[in-house]
Order: sequence, then C-alpha cells, then structure tokens
Amino acid sequence: MVLARTVTVARELLSVWKDRLPGSPMVELVEQYVIGAEPLLLHTERLVAAWSGVTFPEPTADEIAYEARRLNVPAEEGEANLRYWKAVRWEEEAEHHPESLWDELSPVWFYLGAVRSTMMAAVTGDTDY
Repeated sequence: MVLARTVTVARELLSVWKDRLPGSPMVELVEQYVIGAEPLLLHTERLVAAWSGVTFPEPTADEIAYEARRLNVPAEEGEANLRYWKAVRWEEEAEHHPESLWDELSPVWFYLGAVRSTMMAAVTGDTDY
C-alpha cells in the first residue's frame, strides 16, 4: 500500500516537475521508478481485493489466555499476536501468491532497488552502501 501511494503521488507530481525542471536527471529517475513499479502495483491491487473479502475467526478466550501466558504479555497483546499470525498465514497461502509470483516480481524489485540506490546516492552523495 505504501508503494502504491508513493507511486500515485509521484505520478501526479511528475507533470509539474517536468515543466519546472525540464531535462532533470532526478525527474527522470523518479519517472523510471514509477514506470518500474507498475507490475508491483498490479499485485497490490490483487492483494487488497483479496483482503477486502476475508474474515478471520475470532480467537477464543482460551487461545488468547494461552498466547498471553506463552509470551508473558497482557491479554490484549496476546490477542494481537494471534490475529497477526493468522493474517500472515493467510497471506502466505498459495491461492494469494502463486508460485510464479516471485519469479515475476523479483526482477522488478531489484530494478526498483537500483533506482532507489541511484536516487539516494544523488541526494546524499553517499555511495558506500
């Protein structure tokens, strides 16, 4: 979701930046990031659509008590932990993440990392990472 919001805002600002800073290498980097993120945005849309229709069973009082004792935390934190791990398991199910997904998204993610690194180096001058 953060990536989707970032790309949406950057896409909206690109037209303004292009007019104010024609030929700017930084504007070109942002544009490359936005273009490169498109395949990830499609996955984000699929995942948000799947999330909008899911309901998880409520943890029982016994499950919450056990989790709180196991972690030595208050019941509210034990319940939050149970809910978190139910969501993680749901997200990891094959129906939401086909096996080919990583093969599809890995090159995109590495490309975006290279663009981000170039932007960071241009902004900070730091190239030692």
